[in-house]
Order: sequence, then structure tokens, then C-alpha cells
Amino acid sequence: MELHFITNHELTKEGNKLCVVGSWNHFSLENSTILTACKQKENQYEGVLNIECQETSVSVEYRYVEIPDEQDLDKLEDQAIWEEDCHRKVHFKKGHQPPKLICYDSFTPRYKDEDFILQTSPFYQVFYSGKKAKESKGNENLQNEVLIGEINENEIKIRFSINAFCVPKGKHVYLMGSATKMGSMEYTKAVRMQPADYSQWKSEFLIKKSELPLTYKFVIKGQDENENENENENELWYDQKGERKFTMEMIQESNKLYYVNDYSQFQFHEEILKQRKLWRIAGVSVPIFSLRTRNSLGIGEFLDLKPFADWASRAHLKLIQILPVSDTNVFGENTEDYEKKWHDSYPYSSLSSIALNPIYITLDRLPLSEELKEEIEKNRNKFNQEIDVDYPEVISFKMKVLRKIFESLDKDEISNQVSDFVKENESWLPAYALLRVLINEYKCFDRSQKVWDKYRKIDLETVLQLCSPKSERYLKVLFWYWVQYNLSIQLIEANKYLNSKDIIMMGDLPIGVDKCSSDVWLNPHLFRLHKNAGAPPDYFSMDGQNWLFPTYDWEEMAKDGYKWWKQRFHNMEKYMQVLRIDHILGFFRIWEVDPKQVKGMFGIFHKSLPFTREELKKLGIENPDEWSKPRIEKAILKKEFVNDYPKFLEEIENKPGFYKFKDKYVTQRDIKKQFPHLNKIKDEEKREHMTKLKNELLMIFSYFAFTKEGDKYHPRITIRFTRMYRELPFDLRMILREIHNKYYFRRHNKLWAKEGNQKLSRIMSVTKMLLVAEDLGMIPKCVPRVLKQLRIPCMNVERMPRKKKNFNNCEDYEYISYCTTGTHDTENLREWWVENFKWEKREIKEKLEKIEKIKKKVSNQQEKVKHLISLSSEEEEEEEEDPENEDDDPEDFSNQILEKMKLWNKKLDKNFKNNKKRLRSEEFYHTNIGFKEEEIPKEFSTEMVKRTLTNFVNSKSMICVFPLQDLFALTEGLRRPIKEERINLPSDNHHHWKYRMQLNIEDLIQNHEDFTNEVSQMIDKSDRF
Repeated sequence: MELHFITNHELTKEGNKLCVVGSWNHFSLENSTILTACKQKENQYEGVLNIECQETSVSVEYRYVEIPDEQDLDKLEDQAIWEEDCHRKVHFKKGHQPPKLICYDSFTPRYKDEDFILQTSPFYQVFYSGKKAKESKGNENLQNEVLIGEINENEIKIRFSINAFCVPKGKHVYLMGSATKMGSMEYTKAVRMQPADYSQWKSEFLIKKSELPLTYKFVIKGQDENENENENENELWYDQKGERKFTMEMIQESNKLYYVNDYSQFQFHEEILKQRKLWRIAGVSVPIFSLRTRNSLGIGEFLDLKPFADWASRAHLKLIQILPVSDTNVFGENTEDYEKKWHDSYPYSSLSSIALNPIYITLDRLPLSEELKEEIEKNRNKFNQEIDVDYPEVISFKMKVLRKIFESLDKDEISNQVSDFVKENESWLPAYALLRVLINEYKCFDRSQKVWDKYRKIDLETVLQLCSPKSERYLKVLFWYWVQYNLSIQLIEANKYLNSKDIIMMGDLPIGVDKCSSDVWLNPHLFRLHKNAGAPPDYFSMDGQNWLFPTYDWEEMAKDGYKWWKQRFHNMEKYMQVLRIDHILGFFRIWEVDPKQVKGMFGIFHKSLPFTREELKKLGIENPDEWSKPRIEKAILKKEFVNDYPKFLEEIENKPGFYKFKDKYVTQRDIKKQFPHLNKIKDEEKREHMTKLKNELLMIFSYFAFTKEGDKYHPRITIRFTRMYRELPFDLRMILREIHNKYYFRRHNKLWAKEGNQKLSRIMSVTKMLLVAEDLGMIPKCVPRVLKQLRIPCMNVERMPRKKKNFNNCEDYEYISYCTTGTHDTENLREWWVENFKWEKREIKEKLEKIEKIKKKVSNQQEKVKHLISLSSEEEEEEEEDPENEDDDPEDFSNQILEKMKLWNKKLDKNFKNNKKRLRSEEFYHTNIGFKEEEIPKEFSTEMVKRTLTNFVNSKSMICVFPLQDLFALTEGLRRPIKEERINLPSDNHHHWKYRMQLNIEDLIQNHEDFTNEVSQMIDKSDRF
């Protein structure tokens, strides 16, 4: 079949080209079809492409893109201007494809930000899903002519398609044209178009060639026929592009049959757009494990989202945000060690990027014997008496019951039941299931161990053989198919229930997967297994973070168009409409830590541009190798460890006063090995001393300025916060500081912008989900610019400012953004307030001590200067005046120093007073939430909470989400002790994720109506949704 493309577009730059790409070449720019300028019409381009027809059907997707005259593919992709993401589709059943199809289009320009949002899943699937179909149901003549079969040679078949966002209830898109069948351009005879999907409207007509040129126009008006008769033309919404024309010149060969596809964008009048309110909603964030119902079993479950949605609906909350729900059970059934099982509570370390966690299954939905029902009920009462989640006990019990249920069922029936599910998920499910089987079989998840020799490496073909129904392990594999099948059914049910309440689900996409995961096992080439992912020191952890995940080999992933990532996105679309991308900064550059190191601070960015020796020499560092090892001066060593240091340190030869670690201590792990089982030392004083010594040595190990990689050098982050740095001469400190700032804040912007844009734009192209960026931490300048270009909402947390100020004020948030009072990694409002008070108290004390120390030093200097002045005066009486030195009067010079020192003293006092006035607590209390009382309360009152939440909900941000704990803080009766409400401590790799709401959702609905009304009224007043 021949595709003839005719497209209207005004090129943005002279010399650029317009081309078309599509499903025939995987939307690749490398093999794009270049369109040529039409001689007859300005800004019109055309081109021809031949498509091989399949036996069953012809299905083609395509898209236009403007490209520069450039041969380099990387530069081509960087500078390409894609039309808005509207993959145009052409589909014909077998035998109905025409010999030639004319695709008559207009290049779709970039949508306005508010219109782009309306194209995403929250609207596509939930808020406007199916509404047009319901309105259209039962109307006759709705489907105007859809013709199948032969077309007379004197006719052409034209398919009109228009994109119109959120057509109001009671209105439809109509088409009026100069042809008789199209109403002869009379608006009262306009033909109603068929709603194809959420924003698409289509109509097909057979038009006589004698009626060409054809003039036509789109209009939005009421759907009621009686209403149409009385409808005033001034009340109609006409497409602002005006009249469009289809001419005979577009058809070059009159002896052939034609099928024309017109794909357009409805342009609303500006006045109509001004009347439209921007979409803004409020939501609540809560980990699923934190939910509590009368029927749950010691932990929140997928189906507990249904009663929670009932409460959220009453509170006028339109979004529920959850943490990752993937299977994290690395230890699982293979250990009885209670503490090790707590490791599996960490939701960001997944055994599979797609498999769901069995702990969230509702057992009551499965076939249960009377004996199992009694056992479940007994344990339900026991688990639900606990205030928090007991993850090890709950997962152990659920897995035991799941196996008992499975053993009682007919395996052939199960196999038939899950067959379609297995086939749909063949790319990941068999590998995951087999991995689970082998981990249980070997009682070991670490594939570096000898027991894994046979299956340490594997491919999909081998996996499918080992999982086939004839294999010896099939029944064991089938168990995991069955578990995942039921989990998927339950999560889909929960999501559908939310959607039925006009509530959308917001999921979480972890940045990493565990080294032991099935993803790494099946696709090791996609990962840099010799590095750990982490985060540099920031608000969450001054030591940085070492997540122990492998990093990604992005170059390898790009070879198949990021298929692995696209698979993850495609799978998550089944369960949610909004997706938080965890640590989106990792798509721009990832913090890599050597696995031999302990602390996250010892990382470097990948990709990055390290300094050469020559560059550092020009910047003032003569021998960077000397600065690439711990630099330990005697002055920085603590007296309390004077007897311990010799075991670890030795003086550098020919450099008295400087020390180095002994040769056997190459990494932090070498030091840590010298302190095994500290918690087992019974002598409390000795245990405390040894713990302090270990931390001191680990800290000293960080006293180097550069990380050497090959023959290049990366500046060590946060070097300026070390005792070593503070002891250096002023000029050297300034040199190191400038190198640090150049590397971390200026050197990489262009590289990182390219990396982030390239990955995110391609991955985003496969999903309609609304993506939200978790862009907190150390943010390069290029990141906000790229996110804005891609229209990925950034994340705003008031107490985590992006600029050098105390707060990221709500009134400054842009529309395309997400705001929240806190995340799972931060304290809730009440804890933050208390901890901030403690921090400020320490800060004031330290500032006072520092100022007094400096003032004492200045005072001593003043005395010295006065003494010098008196000496110089005595000498002057004895010496004759030297006319050549009139300008160098020592007394004048000394007096100048004295005056400067006095000014410095005043400045120190003034600086302290200013700092005192700018304390975060005072600024927040008086400025942010508007209290006039001078005395600052030590606890965060309910009124303070209300004012804080009101500020957020009144912001411009399109999505405002509150952690459940901060909503509960509105009323004293729903508050738990502050420390019990914390979900995670990012600096603690062994943290127990166990927070659970203290009352059942049913009780929340029935007994706390005043609280629910307070939340709903606050949202209603903000005019959200």
C-alpha cells in the first residue's frame, strides 16, 4: 500500500528538514522519510512511502519531526523538534486496504502545559474515561457513514479526525462542510462526529470528486437535537483555525481510488480557554503496609485501598500515593533470623522490578479450608493488636498459608487459570519464578556462592526450558505464577475501585534493583555490577547514601531503545495513573560508590568529566596524587585515641607530623573489619570507646581531596566540612573550594542535560501516565530546565529550599509541579519542628562560641597593634623624618588596622543578631504561617498544622499531597507519639519500615467525621478540582 503524506508546517529554522517516522522503522531518525516542499503551496510538505501489507491487516503509526541538516545521529537527536506526542494511526482489516492512502495532516505544535496534562492517564482513564460513550449511548445517527467495500472511481473516501480536549458534558464535536452530506456549511445541519477515545473524534465520508474543492470546519455545540434548533450561532465554539480546504490538486492521478485521512487539532478561542479552570487536585500519601482495617492481617493489603478510598472520597482527596509494592523478599523463607527478615521490609530493594510483594495479598479471597480460616482468624487477632507492622512474622505466616492453599488445589486447573497471565508476562515472570525456586532450593540468594555454579548465568531460552510444564521444577514454579496472578488481580481490583470514585493512584518507580534480582540475573549486560548506586551527601544524610544496588549501563540499554525501562512503565500502567520517579537525578547522572567503601560520601558521578593533571596544575594543585590519599596531620588527631592510632597509622617518611594508614588498610571496609561484634562487648565503657574509634578512623579515611580514576581526578565532595580542610592555609582552601564548585555546579550542565533529556524523552514516549519527578537533594542547574521542557512536574517540599534561603515558599510554586509537606524520607511536620528546635539551639551555641573565639583573637591582635604603635612612636622621636616615606607612616597604618578590627567586632555582633532573627523556626512561625505571638511554641499545634496545610493546598501546584501523619496532626485524637510516626531514616541502611496507622479505616470513617469534614472543607476552599 502506498502512503502519501501531505503536511502543513512552518519550519523553525532555515535549512531544517521535515520528515516522517513510524512503526515501520521503530520511530528512528536514522531511517526517516524526508518530505519535500510542495511547489503549489507555501509551508506544505509531501512524501511517499510504500508499506508491505500483512496477510491479516494493515496497521501503521506515524509521527512528524523537524530535523537539522546534520549527519551525526547524536546531534540529530539532540536538535530534533518532534510534534506533540500524537502517534497517528491508520488501520485496515484484511481486504479493505486501498492501493493508496493520502494522509493530509498538520504538524501538531507543542501543547500548552495545561493541555498536555489533559492528555495523560488521570484524564484519559479516570476523570473523563467513558463519559462521551455514556452520553452518546442510544443516540441514532451518531455514527455517520462508515463505508466498507469498493469506492467508485468518481468518489474519494475521506476520514476526518480531530483532537479536542475535555469537551464539556452535554456537548459534542460536529463537522460542517461544503459537500451535501456535510450540511452544505450550515451549522444547523452539521454532522456529529463519532467519539473514538478520550480526546479523539472521527467521521468518514464518501465525497464526489465533482464537489471538490471541499471546504470544511469543526464546531463544538450541544448534542440535544431540540437544543440545536434554538442554539444561537454566537454560543457555538468554532475551531479557531477557521475553514480548511481539500482540493483536487492533492489528488494527482484521477484514475485511482483514494482514501484520505485528515488529522487535526481543535483550536479553542482564547476567551474560552480563559474561562477554563486549571486542573488542581489534593491527595494523600500512605504506604500500603501502613493501612489498617478490621480484616487486614497485621499489615495493609492491596484491597485495603478500597475502604481507604471511601474515606478519601469523603475528604475530597482525588489521589492516593503509595510506596513501591514490588517483591523485596530477598531473605524470604530462607532464614529464621528475625533481623535479616527485616531487611526485606525496605521497599526500594526489589527482587524483581515488576513482581508484586506477596505480603500485600488478601488470603480471605483465596479458597480456604475451615482449618485455615480458623488459623488466619487466630493470627489476625494477634497481629492486629500490634501498634506497628511486624514484617518478619507477617511474611512468614502468609507464605506458610499460601503454600498450604496451593497444595490443596488442582494443579491442572491452576495451570489453565494462569496460562494467559504467564504468556503476557513471559519476558520477566518465568525468570522471577525460577529464581524464587532456586533461592529456596539452595537456601542462598547470593549467586557468587559455589552452590550457584550451575545457574549463575542464564538466558531466557534456558529459563523457559526449566519452567516448562514437563520440567521437574514446574510445580514449584507454578506456585509463584499463581501467587503473582492473584496479587495482580487484587491490585487491579483496588485500582478500578479507586477510579470508580474518581480517585487516581500514584505509584513509585524505584531507581534501582537488588544485585540478587531476576532483572540482573537475566540481563547482566544492562548493569554496571562493579559499582553501587547511591546519593551524595545532602539534606537526608551528611555521609551520603550507599544503596548497594548496581548502576545501569545506559549505553547498552540504548541499543534496544530502553526496552527494559519501557517494559516497567507498561506494566505499571495496569495499576496506576500517576508515577513518581524515584531519584530522577539518576537519569542525568548517578552517584557511584566503590563496593569496597562503606560510606556513600566516597562516590563519584557517572557520567562525569574529571580533571586532568594539567587542568589541576593550572588551578593551583601541583601534585594531585598527594591529595588522592588520606592527608592526616598530627594537629587533627584526637588525644583520646592516642594509644589506638599506632595500630592503624604510621608516620610518613621524610615528612614529620604527617601520617598515613598502614598498607593493609586500603578501604573503609578494611577498617570496619577490625571492629567485629561491637554490640557483644559487655564492658559499656570499652564498647563506647571502640565505637567512637571506629567512627573516627572512618572519618579520617575521608581526609583526601581527590578520587583518582585512571589518570584523572574527581574532587571529593564535602571536603570543606572536614577538620583537615579547616587546618589548611587560607589560599589553599580557596583553591580547593573553587575546584569543588566548578566540578559540581558548572562543569557538567551540558553533559547532564543531554543525558537526562535523551533517556527520559524516549522512555516517556511509551506511557500515558503522568510522571512526577522526585528531584530532591543536590540538584544540578540543568535538571529543572529539562524537566520543564519534558513537562515532568518537579517536587516541592517547603523546608527543602532550592535556593539559598530557609524555605521553598508555597506561593512561589509553578503550576506544573507537585508539592508536599514531607516524604517518607523526611520527618513529619511535628517531628521536624521539635528536631529543628534542637538543631537551632546547638547552632546558636556554636555560633556564640565561634564569635567569642574570634573576638578574643581580634582583641589580642589589637593589643599587639597598640604595642607596635607605642614602639613606633618612641622610635620616631629618636629618628629624623624621612621625606621619601611620608606615605608609609606606621602609626597611620596601625591605626587603620585598629579601625578595621573595631568594625569587624561590630560586624560580628551585628551578624549574630541578624542570624538570630533569621532562625528557621521564627521565620516559619511569623512569616510562613502568620502567627503574631512573639514566643515560639515548642510543639507543632493543631492550628499550626492547619495553617501549614492550607498554604500548600492554596498553592498553584497542580498536585498537592499530604502524608497521612500530617493530616492526622490536625486533631489531637489522631496523633501518635512523634517518633512512632517516622517511616524511614535514609542514613540507616538497617531501618525497620513498620509505621502503621493506629486505628482501623472503618473507625476513621464512622467515628471521626469532624476530622474528615475539616479536610474536605480545606480542599473545597482552595478551589481544587
